[in-house]
Amino acid sequence: MVDDAMPATDPLSATLFALLKHRHEIAAAPGGPTALAVSTLTSFVVAFVVIAAFLEYLKRRGLSPFGWYRILFGGLVLVLARWVGTPTGFAWRDDWFLNTVMHEGAKTLSWVLVLGLFAAIRWPLGPLRRLGQGERAQLAVTALASVLLISALKFTSQTSCPWDLQAFGGVAQHVSHWAWGVRDGGAGHCFPAGHASAAFAYLGGYFVFRRASPGVARAWFAGALVAGLALGLSQQMRGAHFMSHTLWTAWFCWVTALAIDALVRTLSGRRARPGASPKLNEA
Repeated sequence: MVDDAMPATDPLSATLFALLKHRHEIAAAPGGPTALAVSTLTSFVVAFVVIAAFLEYLKRRGLSPFGWYRILFGGLVLVLARWVGTPTGFAWRDDWFLNTVMHEGAKTLSWVLVLGLFAAIRWPLGPLRRLGQGERAQLAVTALASVLLISALKFTSQTSCPWDLQAFGGVAQHVSHWAWGVRDGGAGHCFPAGHASAAFAYLGGYFVFRRASPGVARAWFAGALVAGLALGLSQQMRGAHFMSHTLWTAWFCWVTALAIDALVRTLSGRRARPGASPKLNEA
């Protein structure tokens, strides 16, 4: 097959090949190539900011937190998967509640909320009235950017879902999701957890509310975190994701929100420099 001839260590060529192969599906999708181009550009800009923040974090903290993560959660991930999965698959994969409510319903609700946040820039409701228009815009943009970033990472990922793995009745081998460009023999496009971003994308509300209303900020953060973990657990039970996929989605969304907040504060600080204002005693 042509796919098998693609170099496994060349993700750029693989991506271009996938775009060419699926060009008809892309053209037929809502928004077509234009929507793909806009989302890709947005994701690139956000990813650039996030990576810069990540490198700054590594300079201060090093890699030790990630080592502990691998030690503590590496084995736990497979234990949790084997708890709900068997060599013949996942019994909860087609469960009505998990599939219709927790998956499709939550995804639809999340997009409604994104649209609502953009509408609230002009017409705020509830606690959003406590924010300035610029802060409401930051919240809406952060939520959308987080979703687009996770979608872009999933699109380029070669990691397959748990239900595709040989251990659970599939054909794929278990390969680390950080082994970029290395195929596991499955469908891929399963890391990070896109569904959990339907809730984690709103973690950015903490940054905009913490200045105007710290209590709302903490409640907003807790709500987004609990909702994201619940969505991630539901997908774990279906065999769609490992919980590690969900935790990394939370981290990506958090760093995206942090980076956007830092960028906004930097730009606001430059505009508010005292030297930029005229002196009252000038003739």
